[in-house]
Amino acid sequence: MITPDMVKACYRVLLNREPESEEAVMGKAELPDFEALLLDFVSSPEYQTKVPELTRIIDAIYDGADRNIDYEVSAEQLAACFMRVRREWTLLGEREPYWSVITGEAFKSSNLDDKALDTFFTSGRRTVSHLKNCLSRTGRELAKGHCLEFGCGTGRVTRYLAELFDFVTGIDVSPAHLKLAGENIRHAGIANVSFKLLESPEQLSSTPECDFLFSTLVLQHNPPPLQNFTLDKLFARIRPGGSAFIQIPTHTPGYVFKIEQYLSTPSPGMEMHSLPMQVVFERLDQHNMVPVEVLMDDMTGMLGSHTFFAIKRARPQTETTIWYKLQAVLFGSGKR
Repeated sequence: MITPDMVKACYRVLLNREPESEEAVMGKAELPDFEALLLDFVSSPEYQTKVPELTRIIDAIYDGADRNIDYEVSAEQLAACFMRVRREWTLLGEREPYWSVITGEAFKSSNLDDKALDTFFTSGRRTVSHLKNCLSRTGRELAKGHCLEFGCGTGRVTRYLAELFDFVTGIDVSPAHLKLAGENIRHAGIANVSFKLLESPEQLSSTPECDFLFSTLVLQHNPPPLQNFTLDKLFARIRPGGSAFIQIPTHTPGYVFKIEQYLSTPSPGMEMHSLPMQVVFERLDQHNMVPVEVLMDDMTGMLGSHTFFAIKRARPQTETTIWYKLQAVLFGSGKR
């Protein structure tokens, strides 16, 4: 059976765009099976014209040599970046909270209805299914502890994370998004979720320790200095043996970021940014984390975005031995 979500996924992955209408989606959903759906897309003139474009973009990624991206800046510049992003997303949360998360016309405030809301939240289940599939592929199991969701928005994914973990903390910079998230979670009857407003980058250092870090469709809207700083601080909050599932653009052909120019020009609205992949690996290594899987994803609607699944190494054996000996001395626990 072909579902509307399957059809929409084909639009995004194969045609690199949203469907032109719900009628078009429902028409393709009537095809007999998934193979017929794929054949319908790949045989279309639009897809055939995009094949050379995809090849060109991939070539541009591999041929790119310059790293013209400022991702380490002064504390003052970092604070200015944060205030700019927070200002943008505070306004988006007040004006278009759902559309700002998934930029489809159906999710604009003027069009939003029960059907659109159902589609919106159902998409969160699909995102969590990506996580479950990743765990299945890599033979890993989740620790049923505390999940920290960075950029929870209106709680689209939060409600499904709450099914996997003992407790979930959702963090966001937008008061309006968080207000809706709280209402949506309460309406769903979920009790193991709390939310926290992020009012400065320094607050990241004091977020609760977690067993799992989750973030999708969020880091891409932060400039590289904030992306770099955020990964550094959040990776530090993961307990030994914990893990992270994060999505971030890393290879955007022609992307340049110079901090002085960025701060001296007005915001275009919803920003899209990229952080070089080697910087992500540097932050992982800095915090004793091992990447288990890195896959290109379709979350930005264009090539170059990647989802990382990484695990923080457990306490080194030498440290573990010292810890046990200290317990024995302090509490007379003897051998362990």
